[in-house]
Order: sequence, then structure tokens, then C-alpha cells
Amino acid sequence: MNINSTVKTVLITGSQGYLGSEIVSQMKSIKNIRIVKTGREKGDYLCDLTNLKNTRQLLIDKNPDLIIHCAASVPKNIKDYDKDSTDSLIMVENLLKTSNSPIVFISSMTVYGENVINPVCESSIENPESKYALSKWNSEQLIKKHKRKS
Repeated sequence: MNINSTVKTVLITGSQGYLGSEIVSQMKSIKNIRIVKTGREKGDYLCDLTNLKNTRQLLIDKNPDLIIHCAASVPKNIKDYDKDSTDSLIMVENLLKTSNSPIVFISSMTVYGENVINPVCESSIENPESKYALSKWNSEQLIKKHKRKS
């Protein structure tokens, strides 16, 4: 992983999830980088990112140079993909409101829909079909709208 030399502290949200834990594992080999892991239940710093006050305090306390945002309200089973997923969007809104750090946003293949042709790349046509996919797509659009380095 190539990290700019100006990055000293990296905040990894959702660090206990599948992707978050893999990123933490890979980043441990990078010298001179402080990794701050956060989650709702475990991590260096417990934080509910849907709570603006808690998110603000996290970012004040840890002052990251880079945020790798893996946290999301991930459906527990296939039926849950069409339940309300606004929590994922609220997390991104709160990070954007309380920090100027660049954000690496971990999205989901679901933003491309079910009839996607593999291999998928960033230029593939997005077709979010579930509420979960739509929340991920809306989060991507929100970051783009803010013109945040990401």
C-alpha cells in the first residue's frame, strides 16, 4: 500500500468487519503510521458514527490525516438488503461535517446491480437496486459533491 509521507495517522472505521480488519492487517506493515481502529463495539476507540457529537469528538481526539471508511449498516441476511439503510449515509455525512481529511470510501458491488458484467471497474454503469446499495451509491455521490479528496 502506498501512503503519502504526509500521512501520520490513519483512522479506519469499521475495523472489526471483514474489509476493515483486512485493511488493518495490511497497514500494520507500514512504518511511521499510527492506525486508529474504531467501531461501535470494539476497537481502539468506540464510536457510533451515526451520532454527530460522538463523530466530532473522535475526530478531535484522533485528528487523522486520512480516513478509511469501512463502517456501514451491513444487512445480516438477504431480506435485509431492502430495509432502511440511511445509517450508512448518516455516517458519511457526519465524517464530512467534522473533518477535512481525505476519505477512502469502501463501497459495495451492490451499487452495480444484479445484472453486472464482470469484471467490474469504476467506469461500469451503476444500478443500485436495493436500499442498501442505494445508501452506498448516495454516500459515494455525497463525497463527490463535497469535492473531498477521496
